[in-house]
Amino acid sequence: MASKIGDAATNSYLHAHGIAVSPATLERMVVAAVDELPTVLYPTDPRHDLSDPEREALSRGGLDLTPRDFGDQDPLARTVADYAAILRRSKTVAMAAKLLGVNASRVRQRLNAKPPTLYGFKLEGEWRIPDFLFAGRRLIPGISELAAALPPDVHPVSFFRWFTLPDPDLVASDDARAQPISPRVWLLSGGSPRELALLAAHL
Repeated sequence: MASKIGDAATNSYLHAHGIAVSPATLERMVVAAVDELPTVLYPTDPRHDLSDPEREALSRGGLDLTPRDFGDQDPLARTVADYAAILRRSKTVAMAAKLLGVNASRVRQRLNAKPPTLYGFKLEGEWRIPDFLFAGRRLIPGISELAAALPPDVHPVSFFRWFTLPDPDLVASDDARAQPISPRVWLLSGGSPRELALLAAHL
């Protein structure tokens, strides 16, 4: 009974924060996020990859080889959390097509074009389109050019962070006091997608 009460409370909490998925689905998304991470990112004990003389030499040089537990500040855990959030808010092909008022085949055509004119990533073999590419019921202007310029292997979290956080190369005016803006705000405010595409190519 306690388990059922816990599930109900978790469900209520998620829905109250706009997360319209069940705890089980959210857990599946987290697992998918971990599975998608490159294995080279997983923290390992550096001592296992070194010979005894190498470990001794590095220790004498002052290098601490003890694995660290970063807790809540673990960058890998933060990446997984960000990816799970992107998955949860992303749209299926059918959802995106309905929102844009086009056929699902048109959305798939844009995703599979060479180069693509819409950014997406796959979850369990199915395309997902991030919600941060939308402004209301339309795609943000310039997304076609931006999608075409992105490296084909760019990770959704890398793209999300770059697209939604202020970029020092993007300033909306010539005023020396102007603050950098995010690529998303840049496009929404009428900024050139070509200029943005040059930056995106280096992600």
